[in-house]
Amino acid sequence: RQILTAYRQSGNPARYLAELKDVLTNAGVRYHLKDAVTRWLSTVDEPSEGELDVVLSLDKPEERMPSLVRLGIYRQVNWFPVLQRRGHLGAWLRSGSEDRRRDALAVLRNAAASFPADVADILRDWWSEDLDRGKELLQWFTWLGEIGPSPELLALNLDVIQSKPPGLFDNRRQFDRLSLASRIKNDPAAAGEVLRVWFETWFEVFPDDHPFKRHQQNDADSYWLNELRKKSPTAFLYA
Repeated sequence: RQILTAYRQSGNPARYLAELKDVLTNAGVRYHLKDAVTRWLSTVDEPSEGELDVVLSLDKPEERMPSLVRLGIYRQVNWFPVLQRRGHLGAWLRSGSEDRRRDALAVLRNAAASFPADVADILRDWWSEDLDRGKELLQWFTWLGEIGPSPELLALNLDVIQSKPPGLFDNRRQFDRLSLASRIKNDPAAAGEVLRVWFETWFEVFPDDHPFKRHQQNDADSYWLNELRKKSPTAFLYA
C-alpha cells in the first residue's frame, strides 16, 4: 500500500495504474494482498476513472459483484461521483441480474447522506413509477441510514408511497417501513410528512377503515410513532 501510495502521488498515473492492475490481476499475487490493496483503494481521495477501470476489470457483469470489487467501491461514498459520471449505477439498476441491482441499491444507500439529490435523481429515473420497482424502493427507504434534510429524497419517498406499491399496507411493521428511523433524529418534520402521506394514501384505499384496526399491534410501529411524538410533537400532530 505504501508503494502504491507513492506511485499514486508521483505524478505518473500511467505507471501507477499499470502497477495497480498488475497487483490485482496477477495470479501470482496472494489473495490477502489483493484484499489489502482494494481496502486501501476504497479509502483514497477522489478516485479516478482509471482506478475505477482497474477495479472493474475484476468484475463479472450480470452477476453479483466479486468480493474484491465490492471491497473497493461498495461502501465508501468517495467512489460515488466517478460511478455516477460513468453511468454505472443506472446501468446496474437496469441489469437483468437481481444481485447486481441489489449492489447498486446498496451503493446508493451508502451515498444518500452525502449526495442526496444525485441519489434521488438516479432512483427516480430508474423507478419510472413502476409498481414492482416501487416496492423495492419502499424497502430501500426502510433500510436508509440517518440522513439530514433532503427535499429530493423526501419527494421521492412521498411519491413512492402515493403510487401504492405492493406491500405498502402489509400488516407487519407498517410504520417501521416508512423511513421514519432515518429521519426522526435530523429531520422530524420530514418524518411527520412521510407519516401524513401514508395515512392519506391509506384512507384513499380504505375509506371506511383505519390503520389501527388490527388484531395485533406491532411494537416496532408503536416505538417509531412514540419517537416522533417525543422528538417533534408538532410534526406528530400534523401527521
